[in-house]
Amino acid sequence: MSALFRLLDPGFRQAASLQVRVGQQKADIGALVDLVSEVEIVLSRSDAATGRITFDDRRREDGRFMAADAGRFRRWEPIELHADFQTHTEEIFRGYILQLAPTVPENGGEATLTLELQDSGAALGRTHMRRGWGA
Repeated sequence: MSALFRLLDPGFRQAASLQVRVGQQKADIGALVDLVSEVEIVLSRSDAATGRITFDDRRREDGRFMAADAGRFRRWEPIELHADFQTHTEEIFRGYILQLAPTVPENGGEATLTLELQDSGAALGRTHMRRGWGA
């Protein structure tokens, strides 16, 4: 009965907000999370987990973009995505940033930054070196 009671608790049924943590220190990206317009994670039993985060980027007064020029995102930087339900958090994805793809159309208000992600298996392909032994 207590499990059913926890499911009906209003704190448990809250809509989730996104938490993005980047780098070895797992630093939260702060206010940049408000610019996220789309998160897509593809999980499979047979293939690597991949994902995509799209930011609707904004240009500041000095001409720099908020997300693309923040210096928070780099290739091969560890990244974690969490769903924050206010009462608890659930890890959704853990992996690496494979590619940063900014798009800057003529209309600066439509600029985006897309991060292509892959699970920790991406690090295995990066450091693989073939060696022939006994040849």
